[in-house]
Amino acid sequence: ELIRMAGKALKDVRVRAVEHGGVRLDEQATPRQVGTVLLAAMLDDIRAESAAEREKAVDVQLDVCAASAIAALKPAVYSRPEWLFRIVSSWAPVIGKYQPSVEAALRDGGSKLEVLHRGSATKSGDEVCDVRLELQDPDDARASVVLRIRLIHVAPEEGASTGGVRYWRVLSLSFEAGTRSLAGS
Repeated sequence: ELIRMAGKALKDVRVRAVEHGGVRLDEQATPRQVGTVLLAAMLDDIRAESAAEREKAVDVQLDVCAASAIAALKPAVYSRPEWLFRIVSSWAPVIGKYQPSVEAALRDGGSKLEVLHRGSATKSGDEVCDVRLELQDPDDARASVVLRIRLIHVAPEEGASTGGVRYWRVLSLSFEAGTRSLAGS
């Protein structure tokens, strides 16, 4: 990855209000909206036919990431932009195998995304929630897994007084342990 980053201008992402796909992700945006924008960007990343298309898709993923929370986990050997890029650019491959299921969920306007609020689960006391989506295994119609998009409610990083404004942003992606299922078993 470091070789791939050589010579690439990496932007230093800051949590702020953004708009993608006609959806404004500001203090009024819901976790479901953020999850939907993220999934659409991940699909665009997977489908990208050029470096410019992929860069645009990764930029959207960077815009919806919880940059300050992710950067807090950064090893000293990376700059903040390098670390954010390394983490966020690894998200799309997570859903690659399940692309048809993600496409179907987005066609439904994200209604299949289940939001579970977890309360304050960070050292800073920031509110956390999970956006869950069951994904069908394209290789086995009887099997599925549950994708978990963990979001955190964070203040913008614009350097100005925030007045209590907070945005839902993506902290991590994972598959829920023990959720792989086989229908009828």
